[in-house]
Amino acid sequence: MTDAKTFHSAMKMLAEAETAHQLSLDAIDHALTARRPGDVPKLRAKAQKTEERLSECLHAAQATHRGYWLGKKIKMIPELHRMARLALEFDVISRASGDGYVNPWKLVVDTEMHKGFPHADLVTDVPLEAPGSDLLFEERGAWRA
Repeated sequence: MTDAKTFHSAMKMLAEAETAHQLSLDAIDHALTARRPGDVPKLRAKAQKTEERLSECLHAAQATHRGYWLGKKIKMIPELHRMARLALEFDVISRASGDGYVNPWKLVVDTEMHKGFPHADLVTDVPLEAPGSDLLFEERGAWRA
């Protein structure tokens, strides 16, 4: 299980890696614009390394994100077991009271679910959406050009 602090640490490393990679790409562009082709091979090698580091940091941030939410999910399992027992008891009592619905508990749960689920209830220090990197997505391999 990952805590929020670990996730935020991974996100900080991701941001730093993005900055370093952007600077590497900018250095290549600057060398090409300034007509210094002799500088380009070493700048491309550096950009390749910063891209690899960015990719590693992205994977680490995504792993800590998954770990955080997996931990939350695992903590809910005992509550779900209690809910399942309550649902079974509700079905038995409903049938004893003459309710002919196949799964009476589902009617109650479905009614609640159709009301909509406010994601604001899940607001934590860690966003629901997994981290990404637009720079890596849009510029992967740009140092080769």
